Amino acid sequence: MTTSAPTTTKNSRPWIWIVITLVVMVLFWSVVVTIAVKKLPDSVPVTYVSPPADAHN
Repeated sequence: MTTSAPTTTKNSRPWIWIVITLVVMVLFWSVVVTIAVKKLPDSVPVTYVSPPADAHN
């Protein structure tokens, strides 16, 4: 005679934990990217200086 464990959400639907994990990861990365965009460093102007005419390659 075999006895089986009672059916629970954890046993009957393991895919739901994968979905929950993916949702948590997406929310985490959304928060990280949002914070990073809000705290961007100041931009530095870059000017191009052409090399002198007598410069060698």
